[in-house]
Amino acid sequence: MHDYYSLLGITPFSSVSEIKHAFRKKAKEFHPDLQREPNRLEYNTKMTELLIAYRYAIQHHKNIADNEIFENKVVREFNYRQWLVEQETYESSAKLIVFDLFHENEKSAVEEYVRVLQLDRPFYFSKYFSREDFMDYGFVLAEELFFEKHYYESFFLLKDIIAYETERPYFTHFFPEVISLTKKVLDSLSIKNTNIEKIIECYTQALELNLPSRQKKTLRLKLEKLMAD
Repeated sequence: MHDYYSLLGITPFSSVSEIKHAFRKKAKEFHPDLQREPNRLEYNTKMTELLIAYRYAIQHHKNIADNEIFENKVVREFNYRQWLVEQETYESSAKLIVFDLFHENEKSAVEEYVRVLQLDRPFYFSKYFSREDFMDYGFVLAEELFFEKHYYESFFLLKDIIAYETERPYFTHFFPEVISLTKKVLDSLSIKNTNIEKIIECYTQALELNLPSRQKKTLRLKLEKLMAD
């Protein structure tokens, strides 16, 4: 059996979030536009191997094993998570969100993100990370927000990610997943959200993004209907 975990640079005990993060990092390394003399055949072969490894790791991920390994990794002399909680700054909140996302505590990450957004001073998650890290962390967070039915908050993270990707590609082969999640979020908005103004705001801003033409056509029709009602 191929050592798929080594190819991705992870362990058999890595969380789903870590697997996705590792895959996107590796995919960026293999992008032909970043090579001086790109060998398309070699690139395609490597990407095929990487995709197989990614699917294998996701399929064989076991939550029980994850929980055990994280328990063994706890540093008893210093509780980093508790330290972040006690700082009570926007930066510590951003880092706490990421910490929880990657330590099987996604619900707490979502709760903290929603809580900070409701404070008086604006909170910009992207401010505290590099461009690439924000795109990685932001997508994982947007996915969890979607699962918890925070569609409005999820959309605005995805909006920034798509804008960054349009300016300079980073996700490459993974980007269709970003578009797919954005479509799910937009489709779900009217189900959860009774605030018509928020739905209109999301649809309007979505039309400015680099989305598939068919998706934009559907959004225009929905927006026209909302404006007419």
